[in-house]
Amino acid sequence: MNEEYEYSFKVKDIEPFINYCENNNYDLVSEYEQIRTLYKNGGKVMARITKNTYKDSISEILNFKDDNITLYTFLICSC
Repeated sequence: MNEEYEYSFKVKDIEPFINYCENNNYDLVSEYEQIRTLYKNGGKVMARITKNTYKDSISEILNFKDDNITLYTFLICSC
């Protein structure tokens, strides 16, 4: 079974969270820009394109999801 965990919190200022991590022995593992584009057709299934821009590469992934369960995942580009 493929389980996915995502946690999102709306905050007014991210700086206290960054300071907490830096002051409590968390190591910065990676840093990149992520752009997500979402599509829905009125049903339960959502299509999501995720573009990750790293320091020296870009990856694009297309997911089809149904109520947070990934149905299909396609790697569009890894360059």
